[in-house]
Amino acid sequence: MTHYFIAAAILLLLMGSGQPASATNFPAIGGSGDATAVDRCPPGMYLVGLKGRKGVWIDQVQIVCAPVTPAVYGAGFDPNPVSGGTGRKWYGPIRGGNGGAPVENGCWTGEVVTTAGFWISPSKQVISIYLPCSPVGTHAIGRSEAGFEGSRTAMGATELANTSCPAGETATGFTIRYGKAVNAMGLICEHRP
Repeated sequence: MTHYFIAAAILLLLMGSGQPASATNFPAIGGSGDATAVDRCPPGMYLVGLKGRKGVWIDQVQIVCAPVTPAVYGAGFDPNPVSGGTGRKWYGPIRGGNGGAPVENGCWTGEVVTTAGFWISPSKQVISIYLPCSPVGTHAIGRSEAGFEGSRTAMGATELANTSCPAGETATGFTIRYGKAVNAMGLICEHRP
């Protein structure tokens, strides 16, 4: 009988662990940097943009998260949603150096990041971050894009393959390698109802 209670306790402990039911972590691709961090949005929030500093390359980055509600449309042919919106923003830790100029870019109201693309310089700094947005709960093409870029044409950058969250998952953060600049990033996707 005690074995049953021990097994039940272990099962409950495992079910309560912090790992989401489904998650996809794409590896950070690029340079090695001086440090590595895994930055995730808090529970109930989605990745909706980035804030940082940029010059020739991306000097600094921090994730921008917010709660987002899906748009529910009225009956008939009314094109105006009766719900859908983005709540108060939350900013993750700062990763990288202080060069370049400040920049912030985010998805439009009701949209979230579902895909990421990167361009890397020959010396392994991230030059451009491409983050197309989709209406929450879909992978449809949205109206906005949340990334930013340095001078990718001037540096002879290499485009890395785009990574997209699988169906049912949405972007919730990044694995980031950094030093005085951002050297590599990998998208983190999770299922968040």
